Amino acid sequence: MFKEMSDKNKQEQMDYIISKNTRYLFMGDYVNRGKQSCEVICLLLALKVRYPQQIIILRGNHESQAITRIYGFFDEIKRRYKISLWQAFYNAFNHMPLVALIDEKIMCMHGGISKDMHSFEQIEQIPKPTDVPDSGLVADLLWNDPDDDVRDWEENERGCGFVFGKKQLEEFLRRHDLDLICRGH
Repeated sequence: MFKEMSDKNKQEQMDYIISKNTRYLFMGDYVNRGKQSCEVICLLLALKVRYPQQIIILRGNHESQAITRIYGFFDEIKRRYKISLWQAFYNAFNHMPLVALIDEKIMCMHGGISKDMHSFEQIEQIPKPTDVPDSGLVADLLWNDPDDDVRDWEENERGCGFVFGKKQLEEFLRRHDLDLICRGH
């Protein structure tokens, strides 16, 4: 796309693609979604480096050691490169933020709300690097799902996390003074 442009024109073109007045939020599951997961995550990380204030990359449940081994990212990297590259990606995943808060009113995450979350300080206090455990706040934020037919917290059919209903969502929004939950799962 940029091969025939001068350096000045390249920068002008990039400014149209990534506006300095707009922030872009990506909400997880960048890998294990096809044969070019490496290119996808590299592009996102390059954009984050080039535009650190405009690009926000949240962690999804696929950005974990176990899931990358099961669903193909590990094998893609092992086949095309070296395992040390997968380890570098895995280390980067372990440092990714789990939640974005927009204007103090919209909570964005890959998975869903957590019955274990009592304050946003809990999220801020999660040590980095951190892997994805089988249960608890981190797992919930990456795995939990809403379900219109659920009256209370129930185990998730995915095998990790929980499902929650409208009542749990409304209580969570009220308790944390939020207007909206935005999720990528």
